[in-house]
Amino acid sequence: MNLAAEGVGISVIARVLGHCEETIARWLERTGRQASLLHDLYFHDLPLLYVQVDELQTKIRRWSHLKPDERAWLWAAIDPRTKIIPVLYLGGRVTVDAMLFIHELVARLAEGCVPLFTSDGLRQYYWALTAHFGSWLLPPFRSFSAMVEATVWQRLFDGRFEDRGYAISVFEAHVEEVKRTVPPENLLICDVSEGWEPLCAFLGVPVPPGDFPHANNRKSTQRLFLLARVAPIIVGAGLAGLLIWLGNRIF
Repeated sequence: MNLAAEGVGISVIARVLGHCEETIARWLERTGRQASLLHDLYFHDLPLLYVQVDELQTKIRRWSHLKPDERAWLWAAIDPRTKIIPVLYLGGRVTVDAMLFIHELVARLAEGCVPLFTSDGLRQYYWALTAHFGSWLLPPFRSFSAMVEATVWQRLFDGRFEDRGYAISVFEAHVEEVKRTVPPENLLICDVSEGWEPLCAFLGVPVPPGDFPHANNRKSTQRLFLLARVAPIIVGAGLAGLLIWLGNRIF
């Protein structure tokens, strides 16, 4: 095990110790299973204040999860104070790997523990950390309406959203700006009527069963805007009616 920890290959260990490679591989597998069981036994409910996360490129070349031109990455979470390593994760270097890595870390932390994280700036950490530790804060309806009015209708559309031609020109200008600034390999341009195929081909994933969701059409959007405009009136009328009814009951 000491030789393996120093990076010596199985074939060299077998030649030095006089054992066949299958025996060495079996020892390593048993040691890994035992170490994993001990890790699960002791590393849980951890009240960590700081966690450093990083990913290291490995020399693993033959692994069923890898494509021919890919290498595996070892993700590590380290407590810089105690030097313990609560999580090691082997995988690729994409968002799904970051999610699985942080998910295992959260499972080993004490309930309600939110450490201070430091990383190498890999953007996948943002999505994983906000998904596991973040929460949505919904502003009051009046504040939300005022925010939409100020940022969308007035600033983005210059108060001319009702002008169909102008609103469409603003939208098309934004689309062209996105095309100019986003690298082509990171940008997918498709029509939702094309279904799953263009999206799945772009992401490199299989096409899921079932139809492509299309509930967010023009009619549903128009109903949403209508509800946003009339909801305060309906709520106000309902409260007024309730107050009148209570007044009649009391007096």
